[in-house]
Amino acid sequence: MIKRISIILTIIMLGLACANTDKKVKSETNQTVKIDTITKFDPAKYEEEIKDTLADSVRNLRIIIKKTTRMDKFITQEFKLDNLHYQKLNYRDKTIEFKVVENKKVIFDKTITKEKLIQIKDKKFLSSSIVYGAWFDKYDKEKQEITMSFDIIVPDTDWAYFYTLTVDKSGNGKIEEQIEKDEDF
Repeated sequence: MIKRISIILTIIMLGLACANTDKKVKSETNQTVKIDTITKFDPAKYEEEIKDTLADSVRNLRIIIKKTTRMDKFITQEFKLDNLHYQKLNYRDKTIEFKVVENKKVIFDKTITKEKLIQIKDKKFLSSSIVYGAWFDKYDKEKQEITMSFDIIVPDTDWAYFYTLTVDKSGNGKIEEQIEKDEDF
């Protein structure tokens, strides 16, 4: 019995000695190890934002914009903190639902996701961007047209596409890219 215990202890000690030698060899070769210090999601939890605007009280015309977090879709950006530490930020994508209601009857309903937006042909942009914001711009009472906008961005950059969604009195919608003109300063 004592012989067996001493054999087991000898094997354990040899194993520990080999393990210590391996660590020294790795540190002597100056290999750098990449360490993910922080990985976080923005937003961390599901969010929902609803903007409900009365555009015309005579027609009882409401514009409802609902922005929701897509928990299954996100893009990742990696930042180098120092030689060993990196930070990964995961930005969750969003879905935007535009709804126009007249006298409690829905006359326009459109859901926007970046994958379904045929106006964007740049695959590199699509793989690194998220749907970001949406807002009501104006209601032209004379033309009876509603103008809303939304944007798709690469977080923490100035790379973005801005779009205008115009809805006419019949409920037909048209999406156009907003192209800014350079202004002289």
